[in-house]
Amino acid sequence: MSVQPHPSDDDAVPGDAVHDDGESRRSGDERAHHDTRPGDSQRRDSDGEPRRSGDDGEPRRSGDEGGRRDDARPGDDAPVRRGGDAASRRRDHTQPSHADQSGVGGEDSGGGGGGGVPWPVPEDLGAVPAGADLLAVLEDIPIAGVSGRDTVEVMKAAYRQATRDRALFLLCLLETGMRVPGSADTVQRVSQPGEFAPEEARAALVWSRSRAGRVFGFAYDIHHRLPMLGQAMLAGVLDEPRAQAFVSWTDGLDDDQAGYICAFLLPDAPGMTVAELIDAIKKAAIAIDPEFAEKKYRKAIRGRRVVGSRNPDGSANVAGYDLPIDRAAAACERIDVLARACKKAGDTRKIDHIRVDLFL
Repeated sequence: MSVQPHPSDDDAVPGDAVHDDGESRRSGDERAHHDTRPGDSQRRDSDGEPRRSGDDGEPRRSGDEGGRRDDARPGDDAPVRRGGDAASRRRDHTQPSHADQSGVGGEDSGGGGGGGVPWPVPEDLGAVPAGADLLAVLEDIPIAGVSGRDTVEVMKAAYRQATRDRALFLLCLLETGMRVPGSADTVQRVSQPGEFAPEEARAALVWSRSRAGRVFGFAYDIHHRLPMLGQAMLAGVLDEPRAQAFVSWTDGLDDDQAGYICAFLLPDAPGMTVAELIDAIKKAAIAIDPEFAEKKYRKAIRGRRVVGSRNPDGSANVAGYDLPIDRAAAACERIDVLARACKKAGDTRKIDHIRVDLFL
């Protein structure tokens, strides 16, 4: 047995407006340099430079210096931000006010930020179907600017969108292995994937062969063998772990039986934990085929094996997989009895260390 490596599974703010007529937008300082003759209201300072004085002896700026006008209204000649009003509102909710920056002006100012006005999240966010519409809504929401209550609603909506994105990716991955070899410039599909179907995805994504095979198989199951699972994921109502539970625990049933169980349990699956869903699938499978559990068990132990793996810290694991349950229980019991006997005889090692040494 060889030891194998352990598997480890803004808005951009536009710059200042650029004008082609460089003379028309000179700053006040640039215009001041054109008139260097001292007048009645000018005098030179100690280093010989002209200085325009005021009542307080400080330099005084002309009214239009720097391109500013006292009667200028906000927004005049302002560069347009991408995203329009929505982007401006988003900026206002994500940038802290002066009061927030100074720690004043909110109940929570002592705990990491003032209490500003929350961003208004759409009331029907939960009803927006996963896809382009939901993505557009989510991209317009400044996550740090929503109320505490709405963070949960935004998270749920983002998870639905992520579930759809995952299903779409798996559909794309599947298609790379469902094409006739050599059909790079045509659309020619096969009815069943071949032995090397995952290889295109493996090479393109730089994955290991085992990972590519595993993900390709799952993609085939949810989009081909049990397409109702793929449709539910694309709708954002069934996430990948639950879809994986359906796939794994209907293995051994024919496609019609597995499809019946999926159709029966899909409406309730989003409200169940994965463990609860697995239990429900097993009960339904046994109801359909009383010998389902026995056949699944026999199939599993035919693949029994011992696997060694190396951990990142340099230690290693040795484990037996898919063992007969009675023999595995007896082996664990024997090691425990021997370890307790050693401890009773005065062995000062930790009992877990004794068990490991007996196991090895």
